Amino acid sequence: MVRACADRGFCATIMGNLKAFLDQPLNLAKVIVQCAAQAVAGVSLVRATYNLEGDNPLVFTAHYVFQKLESDMNAMGAHHVGVVTGCRQATAVLTNYITSLDDDIASAISDGDLPLAQQLQTTKQAITTLDRHRLKAMAREVWQPGFDYYNNMFIDEPEKQREGGIRFTRGELNHLRQAFKGASVFDPDMLQSVDVTKPIHVRNVR
Repeated sequence: MVRACADRGFCATIMGNLKAFLDQPLNLAKVIVQCAAQAVAGVSLVRATYNLEGDNPLVFTAHYVFQKLESDMNAMGAHHVGVVTGCRQATAVLTNYITSLDDDIASAISDGDLPLAQQLQTTKQAITTLDRHRLKAMAREVWQPGFDYYNNMFIDEPEKQREGGIRFTRGELNHLRQAFKGASVFDPDMLQSVDVTKPIHVRNVR
């Protein structure tokens, strides 16, 4: 990572700070785990934002986007899908990194640089002692705030705080989600699938 920054001409101060940060074994492991978890868990949010863009009559089909996003979020929270997948990917990266550390340790010993060899050995020991529960906790840290924000804005019932001016404390966009859900009644695809010989019951509209 530091080498990639150097190749791109990043500021020497930034690279120095990044190297000092990543020289801490747990920081390095956390970066790897959280990047992997973000790539897996964040894709649902990214797809949702893309699917809500465009010139089409999205008001009729936005309910599909919300349903898919909430389904993914529920799977993520209940079954730790993104966490497990992210941790597996991160574990593979960490395993490769540990293998490279073995080579670096051997090279440092061969060159007579015992302080470097000891530092690398300490890094290896710190990473290899991480268990799956610690990895899952690291992974959850990176995507849970985004999911909490969505729930607070769209899912929770609206609540307002009147002290110091009226403002929402939660549920600010709940009405928008409900409006999209209501507009789904006029979704052309949904209407096309309706059997016109049978009346639509109010329960189905809900």
